Amino acid sequence: MGMHLDNFGQFLGYQLLPPSTPDELPRVQMTIEERHLSSAGVAHGGAVFSLMDFAFGAILTLTRSEDNEHCSTVGLHIEYLKPVPLGTVATVTTYIEHRGRSLVRVRGELHDQNDLLLAYATGVFNLYRRKS
Repeated sequence: MGMHLDNFGQFLGYQLLPPSTPDELPRVQMTIEERHLSSAGVAHGGAVFSLMDFAFGAILTLTRSEDNEHCSTVGLHIEYLKPVPLGTVATVTTYIEHRGRSLVRVRGELHDQNDLLLAYATGVFNLYRRKS
């Protein structure tokens, strides 16, 4: 797919999934393990937030117009709708809402293996070119 996980993505156990249809973007998935849990026994909000942020960055990297184009998070807002228990297979589906010259607005939905909506987020990302 033109991208491999960075160290942080590997550490948290993310997986990139290919699109199911030609119009769909790749998805990012994580199975909730003990290491992702809060003291309440469900996925820590930071683990869910990191998954959404990573998914947005991954999609922007996979759809970039130039090899030296990179992105950084300007802001990300998340709404947690349901707790995410141990063993949940959490999948983020992303949508690019607007791509300007230097800013991109994205949104994403986090569903479990039964297609229950657990959280959604919107984000703004800065596009920049790194000199070789």
